[in-house]
Amino acid sequence: MAVQRIADDDFDKALAVVEWWARGGWMVQRAAVAALCEPRLLTTHERTTAVLDLLDVVTNALATAAGEDRRSADYRTLRQGLGY
Repeated sequence: MAVQRIADDDFDKALAVVEWWARGGWMVQRAAVAALCEPRLLTTHERTTAVLDLLDVVTNALATAAGEDRRSADYRTLRQGLGY
């Protein structure tokens, strides 16, 4: 994934992009989670904490979703992706 390759060289730059994605639609949030939840990128406490903060934003969005959103295929895809 392109963001992971960017994160290999400049994690903060990749994080800035993905933090913006974490506030988008369900599939954009899914891309954000997939981009940085990669064990090879989580090499320091700071990186791990930043990714956990990102997951908190996405998880809170799921928890506060309206009933119609919860029945959408995109919502389900994100929820299942977080299960991995």
